[in-house]
Amino acid sequence: ASCSKDDAEEAQPSLLIGKWNQVQTESILPGFPNLIVPYDVNVIGCEKNYYEFVAGGTTNLVEHYIANNVCKQYIQKGTWSQVGNKFTNNGGTIYTIESITNNELKFFYEQNIPTGGIQRTTSTFSR
Repeated sequence: ASCSKDDAEEAQPSLLIGKWNQVQTESILPGFPNLIVPYDVNVIGCEKNYYEFVAGGTTNLVEHYIANNVCKQYIQKGTWSQVGNKFTNNGGTIYTIESITNNELKFFYEQNIPTGGIQRTTSTFSR
């Protein structure tokens, strides 16, 4: 690996594999203040919600809730694939990895806004 390339350009699929807890989401839309939203929908007393990249191209979005005073899991299964520093989830949106280490993952996607401009949404995860 060349010293001139950054972590995102060198993003190896093996770094994505595993469980990731969402920390925050930041939305940037030209002409508006940046909107940073901490991820705070974890249920107290339950394991944190997480997104899991599984080797072989499957994903698990695991959300916890309480039913009859017991923590339960809702698991939404999906697929992922990666080429370089870009990956797709369920064959749809293309996400670009901004940075990745063993402990932190930042990725973003961009979309055209009907009123003009491009909105960029960056999600930050930790292990």
